[in-house]
Amino acid sequence: GSGAGISTVGLNLAAGSGGSVVRGLAIGRFYDGIHVQVGSDGNTLVGNRIGTDPTGTLDRGNTHIGVWVQGNSTLVGGTTAADRNVISGNDGYGLYVDNGMGGGSLNVFIGNHIGVDATGEVALGNGFNGFYLGGDDNRVGGALPNEGNVISGHGDSAVRLEGGSGHVIQGNRIGTNAAGDKTLGNAGAV
Repeated sequence: GSGAGISTVGLNLAAGSGGSVVRGLAIGRFYDGIHVQVGSDGNTLVGNRIGTDPTGTLDRGNTHIGVWVQGNSTLVGGTTAADRNVISGNDGYGLYVDNGMGGGSLNVFIGNHIGVDATGEVALGNGFNGFYLGGDDNRVGGALPNEGNVISGHGDSAVRLEGGSGHVIQGNRIGTNAAGDKTLGNAGAV
């Protein structure tokens, strides 16, 4: 869907909507793309284009945040190309995770293209950070094949840790293309 400048959320998962699966959407030109609120836990977001056109190659950025997670235990992405989200081109943050008065913990972000296009070869950065990471015990990437995210091309840092504890950030390509053989730097420190 295209918000065409509408100052609202493209998709709002409110309290009580836990266990939802959001697959295959293109959400751009809203204020926030997807907002997972406190009390909406155990969701799965896969195969979406947040801040781009449906091909994942053209900037259709939301004006604030691509994906805002305040709920717990949400899976964003996966280890297959079909499950990969492209979260790029947003004017503010790619992903914003905060405690939301008790939430924002135990979330997993794997296999996504954040700040690059669907090919993983072209920078399509978010205006600020790829991740603004609060809450507790969140995982960005992982040790298994295809769990790492590509987090590149941002106007500030790839990942900004903002409070919380127990986060695991592992196996990601930061400041490079998906293959790791070309620089697509972030403007700020990691």
